[in-house]
Amino acid sequence: EPCQDECDLLNEDAKVASASSSTVFRFLPWALGDGSKGEFRRCSAPMTSSMLEPNIPLLRRFTQLEEVTTVMQRSEMQTRRLDDLRSELPGGFCDFLKLDVQGYELAVLR
Repeated sequence: EPCQDECDLLNEDAKVASASSSTVFRFLPWALGDGSKGEFRRCSAPMTSSMLEPNIPLLRRFTQLEEVTTVMQRSEMQTRRLDDLRSELPGGFCDFLKLDVQGYELAVLR
């Protein structure tokens, strides 16, 4: 989760969930990608933020999607490759990985 404040909230929630379980959840404060620098677009609803520009003509076809995907802030961000994150994972591996990268999957998985 590249939005630091959102990442902090997710990790706080994960601590509560992990307290009663042996499952460990950890959210990392980085944008995944191919390792290059790019422009990160923080949108009005942080969950819709992306390394890609929102497709406004398409989003206007749906109720309220343009409003939640309005770019509020742009910042240069170094993306991180999945292969480079092994040292950040407990034991160097994970059992499950969920990608929610707003259309940037191909760059992450290459």
